[in-house]
Amino acid sequence: MSRPRAIIIGGGIAGISAGAELAAGHDTVVLEREEHPTMHASGRSAAAFIPSYGYDNIALRELTRLSLPHLQSNMDGGTDVALLARRGLLTLVPNTLQEGPRRELTAVMKKLAGTRDVGTSEPMLRDLQLDAGYAQRAWYEPDVWDIDVNALAQVYLKRLRTQGGRLLVNASVRSIRRRGGVWEVHTASDVFQGELVVNCAGAWADDVAAMVGARRQSLTPMRRTAILFEPPAGCATDGWPVVYAADHTFYLKPDAGMLLASPADETPSPPMDAQPEEIDIATAAWRIEQAFDFSVRRISHTWAGLRTFAPDRTPTIGADPELDGFFWLAGQGGHGVQIAPAAARLLGALATDGVPPKGFQDNGFDPAMVSPARQQTHTRRDGE
Repeated sequence: MSRPRAIIIGGGIAGISAGAELAAGHDTVVLEREEHPTMHASGRSAAAFIPSYGYDNIALRELTRLSLPHLQSNMDGGTDVALLARRGLLTLVPNTLQEGPRRELTAVMKKLAGTRDVGTSEPMLRDLQLDAGYAQRAWYEPDVWDIDVNALAQVYLKRLRTQGGRLLVNASVRSIRRRGGVWEVHTASDVFQGELVVNCAGAWADDVAAMVGARRQSLTPMRRTAILFEPPAGCATDGWPVVYAADHTFYLKPDAGMLLASPADETPSPPMDAQPEEIDIATAAWRIEQAFDFSVRRISHTWAGLRTFAPDRTPTIGADPELDGFFWLAGQGGHGVQIAPAAARLLGALATDGVPPKGFQDNGFDPAMVSPARQQTHTRRDGE
């Protein structure tokens, strides 16, 4: 008996993880427009697993929780490389932060096991060379890890290939149409036919929807900037936690002997190969210098990536409500690497059996929260 065919559009972490899941039961091909996979958002991730990130969103919180065991087990023994390395997160409460957000932050942090309130007398804060006037209070979250994004991607690519799946690069999709119950996906040089098409196109996901006549999900790509610079002279920063400003103005983390910083910008952008703007680079450096007692010396590298959000900032995962055999895994909004194991498992189960995997609904997760159907009343097809 021949296996059904699945065509994945997009070779970021979403596409290769979905492809690895579907390849167990489908003849699967992943089409990537660039020269190599994970080139855009996935390859420019801050590479941190942070349970408190998006904690007030039930869907994100559960997808994060369900992903952690797989990452901790190195994808169930799929690699000898440690995918997670404990880092910790220090959330600074700037003195300028208003009382309302302070209360909300306190309420969230108290729900996270092991998180504790720390003050300026803590050795941790002294070691960070914080400016004395910036903050007198912070929250420390111990269960935060660095993620080896490249190693995770390699696990998925190996799993995809071992199960007979294929990744094709330089395979930009030109058109998609459905004939006789079968999807036809046209690239410049080939035509692929299959029963399933999975839209994992990241910032281009709504453009793919337009090709097939599906309703757009009103996804908005947003540019985020990062800089890499030398740490203060004579200061050992490798053991520093991720440092995040509770007013969402910056984050800082050690990175291979350097310091990585971002102004936490969210600038709407068309789908593109994002490049950093000079104003955002300068803002990143300035905000770090306001919070710390050191200067940003030579910046060795700068880059930007697009994080794509649905209007409710919840990922879009599941079957299109109007087009048979068309599925979505998009709109992860900067959570794509962190939730990849659970998101891919969910997509694979919904595309194969129509129901979520066992255990997904044990803690209040409802697949309707991430379903493309939730946006249906707010979106339109092109031409409507």
